[in-house]
Amino acid sequence: MSSYTGLYVQRTGSGKIHSVQVVDTAGMELPLDPEQYVGGDVKPPMEELLDIDLYVAAKRGTSHVLITLVRWIRGQKVTINQTETLQRFG
Repeated sequence: MSSYTGLYVQRTGSGKIHSVQVVDTAGMELPLDPEQYVGGDVKPPMEELLDIDLYVAAKRGTSHVLITLVRWIRGQKVTINQTETLQRFG
């Protein structure tokens, strides 16, 4: 089991994930290569992490509904529960 927890991903201009920011049990943050993240069995799954800009927005208190909408527009993974929430507000 990993001693890290995933925080957010950083992408290249083409949309490819090049870095995953994690935090360890002592609260120290560090970047991992995507291969290290997946190979290290870090949770949550990389596909569920927010991009850095949405992560920052969430930390500032931006509505989870708005963040979900941006993820959906970008073609990123959105769960069934998040989709149902969007439909209630749509």
